[in-house]
Amino acid sequence: MAVDRSTPVTLPLGFWRDEKRYRDARMRPLRGRDEAALLESGAPRTRAEWTTTVLHRCIDALGPMSSVDVEAVRSLTVGDREALLLHLRRLTLGDTLPCALTCPSCEEKMDLELSARELLLDPHPLDQRWHEMRIDDEEVSYRVHFRLPTGADQEAVAARGARDAETAAQQIARRCVDRVVDAEGTELPEEAWPGSLVEELSEQLETLDPQAELIINSKCPFCNHGFSRLFDVAAYFSKELGGREERFYREVHTLAFYYHWSEQEIMRLTLPQRHRYIELINETLSEDRR
Repeated sequence: MAVDRSTPVTLPLGFWRDEKRYRDARMRPLRGRDEAALLESGAPRTRAEWTTTVLHRCIDALGPMSSVDVEAVRSLTVGDREALLLHLRRLTLGDTLPCALTCPSCEEKMDLELSARELLLDPHPLDQRWHEMRIDDEEVSYRVHFRLPTGADQEAVAARGARDAETAAQQIARRCVDRVVDAEGTELPEEAWPGSLVEELSEQLETLDPQAELIINSKCPFCNHGFSRLFDVAAYFSKELGGREERFYREVHTLAFYYHWSEQEIMRLTLPQRHRYIELINETLSEDRR
């Protein structure tokens, strides 16, 4: 039967613990027990909450942490969480991510194959937890002390994001600000922050954490029109895993019936392993009918 083996992966930005940054982590693929937990969770989750749940189940270590709690997963930057989802998808279902796109110009449908490895960016050279930027607004200069968005920030504004993505993005940007100081060194209350702060800070956040938002550039083979699409790893991966509760338990039943394995043993299999055994059963049954 399958044994849980974790694989070392590298975080693009890394997490901080005791004022030291760590970029190393270890993950294992999703097993049947993880699929069952996701399918049986009951109340629907936002994508941010789903990401926290699935990563928490499959991250074996973060730097010196051999026991990773859910708050540690929430504290990771958005880009690190996206990278970990890509690693998890690759470990669980393979590197190739088939996609179907519709050209916005001629409306023809086109197939596209992405690679999880190619979507992973190189580690960013950032070496600080907090950042500072200057904003010039109406001939007045301000210094903004900020951090990068985390999974906790995404979860906090998730309800708003479902209704108004732009307002949610603004709320996340404001959550990341530690303080704003004017030219005289006076710290300003939030209501006195410059009007351009959110827009300029959002641009800076994209630059500092490029893995957080993956943009796929494509060209239509029918009309040669070039266009871009945002690739949401959580939406893609959760859709692959979701909506298969009945099939999942049929597969468990089939393996238990023919191999006489316990539920616990079957739940340790990855999805590809489970499907391979199902294929072998079907091949044997087909041969017996001849």
